[in-house]
Amino acid sequence: MSELSTTSISESLFYQLPERWLAQDRLVTTNPLRILVSDDDPAINQLYTTVLPGYGFEVIAVADGDGLATLEFTQRLRPQLLITDRYKPRLDGRRLREALRADRRTAAMAILTISAVDQPAVVDPLTDDLPKPFTLAGLMFRVATLLPLSLAGHNLLVAHALDLPALELRHPVTGLPLLHGFDRILPALTANPDWAALDLMLVAPHIHLRMRGRSGMDHLLAALADLMRRLGGGLMIGHPGFDLRLTALGSADHIAALTPHVQTAIAAFSRRIALRSPYLPLPEFRIRAVDARVGLGLNLLDLRRALS
Repeated sequence: MSELSTTSISESLFYQLPERWLAQDRLVTTNPLRILVSDDDPAINQLYTTVLPGYGFEVIAVADGDGLATLEFTQRLRPQLLITDRYKPRLDGRRLREALRADRRTAAMAILTISAVDQPAVVDPLTDDLPKPFTLAGLMFRVATLLPLSLAGHNLLVAHALDLPALELRHPVTGLPLLHGFDRILPALTANPDWAALDLMLVAPHIHLRMRGRSGMDHLLAALADLMRRLGGGLMIGHPGFDLRLTALGSADHIAALTPHVQTAIAAFSRRIALRSPYLPLPEFRIRAVDARVGLGLNLLDLRRALS
């Protein structure tokens, strides 16, 4: 039988976290989202159990990545997400996924498969994949979009992320600044009494992820980023979190002039998507603007709350 190891924010990693997390710890661990990780490479398992708890998740590792043990633990522990490799002792990743989908207890559980080789397209709408080697940003965007996180949950995830080292400053798909880069420049931008922000967010991203798959969602996000770049020249455009949203910051006049153009372009964009994928739901986007009346010198969490 494989060993089972557990790490949560209040256990072995807690000593590495800032003192101000002491007040947050009870809120985070009262009902943490549980992730089961299973990889036959001990270094990869250690990466998961070192990194993910810092974001507030409860992480349980199947130490040797054994496929049959992973199946047993998943059925017994019912995690919200399983992160597994493709090639496993005794039961490979494909057969493991099939067994979990055939069990009503785990049929609706999200699965993220990590592999060093190209994987065939998976029709399973609750399954995502990530090629090795991967970046921390790439991992976190997949975890965040697979888990049932509310806007408040995403805000908490961003709060944790901002206290951790920034290993990447650019989004793996769009190349736009990620939350650490966004957060560093935000206080200076919002210290100007004439600033404004325009937020573009896909409504119900989980539905589209399950209908279009990761490749379809990545193409959608890349197209949106290109659209915002073309329309928002001179503005700070980036990702203020791990959810599928883009935010542009600049002068209030610039944002006011930009907003109707974004609305028109997004409507045309949705029509093109509908023509290409007539059997899929029409993507709906929420466009929201705020200005300096919400406050000056904002941090990233203040801005996210104002836009939510």
